[in-house]
Amino acid sequence: MSSQNIKMAIADMFEGLSNNNFNNFRHELLHRKEGPRVARIRVEGKTHFEITNVLVSTFTETGAVGVAVEMLRGIDCNEEADQLEMDKRKAVKLMLSNLSAVNFNNFRSELVHRKKEPRVALNRVEGKCFLEITDVLISTFSETGAVKVSAELLNAMYCNTEAAQLLKDTGVEYSEPGSSNTAGPSAGGTADSKHFVDKHRTELINRVNCVADILDQLLEKEVITQSSYREILVIPTSPQKMRELFSGPLNAAGPRGKDVFYRILEKEEKYLIEELKGKK
Repeated sequence: MSSQNIKMAIADMFEGLSNNNFNNFRHELLHRKEGPRVARIRVEGKTHFEITNVLVSTFTETGAVGVAVEMLRGIDCNEEADQLEMDKRKAVKLMLSNLSAVNFNNFRSELVHRKKEPRVALNRVEGKCFLEITDVLISTFSETGAVKVSAELLNAMYCNTEAAQLLKDTGVEYSEPGSSNTAGPSAGGTADSKHFVDKHRTELINRVNCVADILDQLLEKEVITQSSYREILVIPTSPQKMRELFSGPLNAAGPRGKDVFYRILEKEEKYLIEELKGKK
């Protein structure tokens, strides 16, 4: 939703509340413990439109819907809260429908291989259309959870723009663990600004073993081409494969390609990456 649509959705919700429930909503908002707090002068005696503006100006466009839902549930207006959240399903569905065929396949792959609980079985994802994947996400993670998981998967695919737009459209606040925002700096960046995979190039060349699996995923995510994939795959040893990968297609892919490579290494060579992260 745009800023205007967010305001309209909240204002429409207020129009449907009884006077008693609207007064209860203002009371809940005034006594909300979490920051930022809202001053009494901005709440007492204010109209539906004025409270809508207070929500958006205090909690931002992305936070206003979430806070409104929280307040509604606090006064047992669950039906109204559910209605306000309905846009999350539509937003997830729209996001999935707008992905390219390659990215949609990558999204399904990331969902199946997601390590965190709850896990999603292969037979619920493989060959499913965007409508079915939307239902799987919401039935597994709830509507708010579906948005957060979708943003997580989009970021893992380096679709940061789509992730940020989904969060903005739904009013959900989310950031990756260890990150200050969902579309932040390079995933493999280090304190000295040198990319992680460049900094540890020699050890990665000598110690990474599952090169074929990594190449499969780099091809799937379009970091390397089919011709590069075939050329590297026939090289006899893992270190030689890795050396060719670094000197050729990975170098050409730049920071974004290296970010994708880094995320794959985190999954495929977890303990090696953790060891290298601990090195100064």
